[in-house]
Amino acid sequence: MKFTLASLAAALIGAVQVVAQNTTDPVLTAADVWVYGLAPLSILETRQAFLLNAGLGTNQIVHQAVLSTADNRFVVKPNADTVYSIAFYDLSLGPVKLHLPNVTDRYFVAALYDANSNNFANPRRGGNYTLYSQRDAPALRNRTSYDIVSPTDDIWQIGRIYVKNSTDADYAIVRRYQANFTVVAAPPKTVELPPVFRNASDTVNAYYRLNNAVTNFSNITKYTSIGLSLLRPFRPLANTSIYTLGQARANATILASALRFLRPVNNGWVLPQSDLIGNFGRDYAVRSLIAQQALGALTSDQAIYPLYTGQRLVADISTTWSFFFADGAPPTDSLGFWSLTAYDADSFFVKNDINRYKLGSSDNLTKNTNGSFTITASVAPPNTTDLRRNWLPIAPGVFQILLRAYLPRNSTSNGTWAYPVVTRN
Repeated sequence: MKFTLASLAAALIGAVQVVAQNTTDPVLTAADVWVYGLAPLSILETRQAFLLNAGLGTNQIVHQAVLSTADNRFVVKPNADTVYSIAFYDLSLGPVKLHLPNVTDRYFVAALYDANSNNFANPRRGGNYTLYSQRDAPALRNRTSYDIVSPTDDIWQIGRIYVKNSTDADYAIVRRYQANFTVVAAPPKTVELPPVFRNASDTVNAYYRLNNAVTNFSNITKYTSIGLSLLRPFRPLANTSIYTLGQARANATILASALRFLRPVNNGWVLPQSDLIGNFGRDYAVRSLIAQQALGALTSDQAIYPLYTGQRLVADISTTWSFFFADGAPPTDSLGFWSLTAYDADSFFVKNDINRYKLGSSDNLTKNTNGSFTITASVAPPNTTDLRRNWLPIAPGVFQILLRAYLPRNSTSNGTWAYPVVTRN
């Protein structure tokens, strides 16, 4: 994320004050539906962009052949630890049957997200699964863990298979798993149509797209006064400034949710509240925050995403940032792993000559005799081989650091493990 807690509070106060001076009832209505609808809109636009760019329809899996690089800018804050298996399933015409591989030597998950971005299921065992809509669920008899009922007809799958190293031998193992990760049976695929943009301001265009994304929202009748409808495309009934102010107020509300969503652990690191990440319930502001910052995040039993907010991270050619792991690596279960990843100010990988975007479990780090170690982040590489082994390249300017732990132990989640001490040299 792109803020410290102190800067977040200051920005929030300013944003709320500006909007509050201009608030009217239509503004509140426009803000309310934007807070609700931002996550569904993000899912819809991700779906459209992916299917159109790939030339695919629904109910087809696309397997990523190699780890993501700085050239991949499809999602913000991608990982450089797993290859993805992406699909968009449509249950409106009936169930979808999947076969998952039996992966026993590394982390694997077929994460499933509903149209509102909730991570509602994370199957990890091999076997045959069936995805059902809410309409088909009542007909189920003797339901097992291989029968998964989705809250919505549309599902986004983000499968993840851990790459232990980037050798041909390890990629060959991963591809054998991918070959057994298939759609067995599904209704005819649907073809995604390009989004339609009206001749209006960018903000009003956004509400056109929002209207398409919230068709499953039973309370949409509350918003007919500003032009939303389940029965027709969005029809702006208010002055454009209403939507501009409504969106600004909504963004202030979304920003404010970070103050209660993030909890401090130690050494300037914060963690998302475990009961909210991935399963947002009716907390639409937090849901929107994650849609903006980390769309596709897993529930905390699968992964945690500690953020460093202790100070502003910025570098020039002479700056070196040190991350000292006094307690060694973050504790994870046997098939879990960890990584420390650098991103630019826009939440994408930092281009560098050695194509290194993270350091973690798969790397042969230089460590002290007691297991502690230091990772350095700088624009220029260190002078020695040992130091370069623990070097994370960054670009001049503002950057971000994200620590991931998959299948984390309790000590990693509750803060008894000492998070890295961060210093600027």
